[in-house]
This record gives sequence, structure tokens and C-alpha cells, in this order.
Amino acid sequence: MFEERHPVREEQGKKYYQLPTEFPRPQGADTPEVYEKRLGQRYGKEMAYLLDADAYLDISKIRPNYQTNSENRTSLHTRSGIVLANHPSDMDVSVILRALQDEERRVREDFVELVAEEEFPHLGSLFGKKHFLPATRARATETFEEIRKFIQDGGLFIIFPSFKSERVRRRGFSLPSLAFENGLAYLLPRIPAESMVYSFGISRSEIVNARHLRKGGKVEVTEVCSNASDWKKALETEPNGNRFEQSKLLAKYFANLHPETVGSQYKIA
Repeated sequence: MFEERHPVREEQGKKYYQLPTEFPRPQGADTPEVYEKRLGQRYGKEMAYLLDADAYLDISKIRPNYQTNSENRTSLHTRSGIVLANHPSDMDVSVILRALQDEERRVREDFVELVAEEEFPHLGSLFGKKHFLPATRARATETFEEIRKFIQDGGLFIIFPSFKSERVRRRGFSLPSLAFENGLAYLLPRIPAESMVYSFGISRSEIVNARHLRKGGKVEVTEVCSNASDWKKALETEPNGNRFEQSKLLAKYFANLHPETVGSQYKIA
């Protein structure tokens, strides 16, 4: 019964969710939670998370224009490592989850996302806890050790390292700051140099305007596939291990990888 609601395919030793081409969209009176529960009852909680992201991208009329290539996407769909992105809106996770789909609408099963501690109970209730880890400061070391082992075993870890700085409200037209939390600086030296680091640069101005004006529109999304060794080099100018300074270096490196979608749209410390 579970497999019927929650189809999983296996290919070359990796398991994939097989997303249906057609699935119900929210009805007029549906709240997001009612819709999400209905998806979970029909397809299983984990797949409901992926379908929910797909549905609300369509409803919001946001059209990500992914600047990528087939080689990058093959790596994203198969290799172990880290996925990271800036986080200017509530639709960014949906943008990333859609990119995880391959041409046959399959999504690798071995991914986990770091989420705000206060959001974890709600997300876990709606979509199960398999694909979420709470960002709990009290046990940060234990959490990132779990992530290190998860990547070592072939998994994909999704993180939005600038989440907190981008939540700060700004007055007028000042650019937001791009400040990374320290978790990425802790994790990178502890994973193999050949591990993938796949970064997305989401155009802040376009996605914020699309959400604010509620008219949708095209959103530029740049993608860069690199190795952990490339990111580790960015840390070499801070040999003393000061994680705050290392995090600033990583934010600058990320902005330089995505000059149009990130570098020109944020204040880089």
C-alpha cells in the first residue's frame, strides 16, 4: 500500500521518487495546510513535499530561468555533496526542489535540508522528518557531524547559509547584507575534497518583485557545480580558524560565483 502511494524507483544503486505528471492542485477554499495534508494522504508525506513545491511555483506564476547545462544537472542528480543558495523569498526552496527533478520527473531520495528549528515540528508533521534537520544551536556540532557522515555515504545536503541575514527587514531601497552562518565554514573542511558543492544564485530583485506584486514572472537562477576543494581554497586566507571570518570569505566567494544574481544585488561584508 505504501509503495502504491509513494512510488520509489532504483537505478544504479540510487533510489528516486517518481513524481506523477498530473496531480491535484489546490482548490479555491484550500489553505496550504489542507492541501498539503491531502497530498500526503494520497502520495505519502515525503512525496507531498516535492509536489507541494511544484504546485505553488505554478500557482505563483514564478518561472525559474535556470542557467545550467546537462553535465551540471547530472552531477546534481547523482553526486554526493552540498547544495546551497541565497534565500530572498519564501519560494526559494521550491526553486531548488524543481531543479532536483530530472527529465523523467524523478527526484533522488537521499537529500536532507537544514531548516529553522522553529519550523521543524510543522514541516515534520506535514511532510515527515526524513528530509529535514533542525538548525539547533545547542547541538550544532552533533548535527553537522551527522551531515558529514550523510555526505560521506553518498547523500545530498541542502543549506541556505544566509537565511538569517536575509530575514532582517530593511528600510528604503538599501541592499540586504549577505552574511553566512558558521555551519558551512565548519562543514567544508570535514568533507572530502572531491565532494560536490552545487550553488544556486537566485535573482533577489526578480523573485521578491514577483512575490510582492503577485504577478509572477521570470526569475534568473544561475548554477555553478564545483568541488569542495575549490571552496576550501577560499578559507586559506584565514588560517587561524576564526569561523566568523571564514564565513565572510565564503559569502564573498559565493557572490563572486554568481555576479549577476547575487553579487550585484547584495551588500557583501
